[in-house]
Amino acid sequence: MSRDERSRRTWSGRVLSSAAALVTVVVSTVTVLTIVLVSAAAGGAGSAVLSGLNAVGPAGGAIAEADSPGAESPGAETETTEPLWVITDPYGELDWAAYGQYKANLHTHTTTSDGTMNPHVVVDTYQALGYAVLAITDHDEVTYPWTAFSEMRASSLSSRRMFTVAHRMPKSLEFEDRDPDRMGMVAIQGNELSMHHHMGSYFSDYRGTADLEASLAATAANGGLAMLFHPGRYNRPVEWYVELYRRYDHLFGLEVYNQGDRYPGDRRLWDAILDRTMPERPVWGYSNDDAHDLSHIGLNWNTLILPELSVEAVRRAMERGHSYFVYAPLGPGGPAPPVLEAVTVDDRNATLEVTARGHTQVDWVSSGAVVASGERVALDELEGLGAYIRAELRGAGGTVVGTQPFGLLPSGPAAASLPR
Repeated sequence: MSRDERSRRTWSGRVLSSAAALVTVVVSTVTVLTIVLVSAAAGGAGSAVLSGLNAVGPAGGAIAEADSPGAESPGAETETTEPLWVITDPYGELDWAAYGQYKANLHTHTTTSDGTMNPHVVVDTYQALGYAVLAITDHDEVTYPWTAFSEMRASSLSSRRMFTVAHRMPKSLEFEDRDPDRMGMVAIQGNELSMHHHMGSYFSDYRGTADLEASLAATAANGGLAMLFHPGRYNRPVEWYVELYRRYDHLFGLEVYNQGDRYPGDRRLWDAILDRTMPERPVWGYSNDDAHDLSHIGLNWNTLILPELSVEAVRRAMERGHSYFVYAPLGPGGPAPPVLEAVTVDDRNATLEVTARGHTQVDWVSSGAVVASGERVALDELEGLGAYIRAELRGAGGTVVGTQPFGLLPSGPAAASLPR
């Protein structure tokens, strides 16, 4: 054997006994340490391949494979992609295909306060329009349970109206019982606490005080939930609302459509609140009739997405934002609004996509402005994003369907650029 041949064999043996690579991969806040040992092939001692590794780097980009002679040295400048986004999805735990969608109104009145329709007539009317969930929220009065309507009495205001505006009132103020189970409905115990900023109180028989925070505390102590009604009626600064939502976890929502669209500024207020509370503290948006007479019924509702029609499932949906809100300006006789069938969130590719029918347009709103249009949106392609994004679907006759807000938090260095 020649000296040259012996030299070549010795060099090859040393290469075959060496280790090749150490790769550290960081995904979001979790550090994954992967050590890949690749032996050099006899016919190509200088090649090293990271086979089967599809990791995501600190800025959200995939780690490139180290090809043979072309692999970059540790000091070489590498290309990074935009960061991934952490998206808080209120619908993430839902099975859209298996769950049912149920029409709900959470703000309405009867003759036990200042409405012009008796309680059983209100219930019958909503049932005829396909509503499955109803909360009667008379002012500082709990018109519940439905099976005890006949034992209740009309308000003194309603009694006076029987003489002063009789044409607007029913022929009698005698009430009839209704059984929600037999009607295929869920009756929600409700009350509009009205001696301060009006507030819906649910799953509680508390009747309120003149102090809003005392009412909130008492509602919580009674195991209830709360929603602030028609904020456009009041002149309160955004920070006033933000502080309330941060201090009271059971304060789950804000009315963003009321009795048609009496207060268009309510959605601007909602967006301003979300800019300050998301993604840590969502505030769910609701659309309610606030019906006082027949002409108000059927303009607004919320579609609850439920595994079953029960009080427990309704409460969970209210707490977790498992719903979308609807505005139908032409009422029951107008065109049907769009129907939301699913929202698909892809964290890895930072996209959201709605699946719906009956819509003519989809707008995506963040920080109070439309930032994109179309059924699918890619966050990394947008400018002006705040701490949330929500979709509005528009249909015939001016109908509007709105999703709940999705929280946005970019990972990596770009997180500092998110407006707070």
